[in-house]
Amino acid sequence: SFTAALWTFSNFMTGILPVPLWLLSTYSFGALVIGIGIIWINVVIDGKLNRRSSSIIFILSFSFSILSYLPGFIAREYGEIYLGGVFTGQAGIGIIIYAVVFLFGAVFILHKLRREMTITSSLQRKSQLLSIFYGTLILVIISALTSFIFPTFSIFIFSGLDSIGLLFFLIFIAY
Repeated sequence: SFTAALWTFSNFMTGILPVPLWLLSTYSFGALVIGIGIIWINVVIDGKLNRRSSSIIFILSFSFSILSYLPGFIAREYGEIYLGGVFTGQAGIGIIIYAVVFLFGAVFILHKLRREMTITSSLQRKSQLLSIFYGTLILVIISALTSFIFPTFSIFIFSGLDSIGLLFFLIFIAY
């Protein structure tokens, strides 16, 4: 929750003060959110923390988080910076890595939830997992549209709605 709050705050700050620091922070904290999300879903499904795999996932997401601040990694050249961490200009290799990690993380989490829903016999557990699944799906769809798909077509008006997906996710897991 704390990392997600930092990610949301940095998304918000790109609209208030559209400078590279806040833009890079959205990717930095976003990488942590994805890594922690994978660790969290493993704990939810398995009922325990696997220290080895969690450590590897955290080290990878933390490394990407730090790399996000390297000049040219996320963006080699900035044009406009929009609310939500979307920008025009020349993207760096980090954007591709971020998109792949985001996609992999989303597919992994959704697959793990769906698989667990099919094998569990408890109706209460199925209901809980279904709620998490829908919250995750809404988050993934909104983030993919506002951060990757729409900007590809030079549609930036929705970029500030990226963090709204996280709000839906939190509502669904709270439920």
